[in-house]
Amino acid sequence: LATGKGSQAREISSLPLVLRDVDNSEKVKVSFDVTPSSNVSWALNFDEEAQESATETKALRMQGTKVIVKDQYSNSVINASTADNWSIKLYRLAIVPKLFDGEGIAGDPYIDEDG
Repeated sequence: LATGKGSQAREISSLPLVLRDVDNSEKVKVSFDVTPSSNVSWALNFDEEAQESATETKALRMQGTKVIVKDQYSNSVINASTADNWSIKLYRLAIVPKLFDGEGIAGDPYIDEDG
């Protein structure tokens, strides 16, 4: 028989962040989703002294299962934890907001608004 700890641990291990194909943990430019679950809660690691919270930092804001990238560069951590507090998963993301048109690759270079 599976215990509550085991089933929640399995569940958290299978819940991903869903980034665009052109984004990865070293360069997140636009908003993304976390996978919803009744047994897992998602939160942002935050600096209370900088007046941040588990739902909003200088670089990110969580609205339900959507994580919105703001206009601040950051190395941010998003954590998922199980309801029984036995399991935690951390994602370290380099937040690089999309400030220009284009993706910055050969086939789709950055476009300066003035250029």
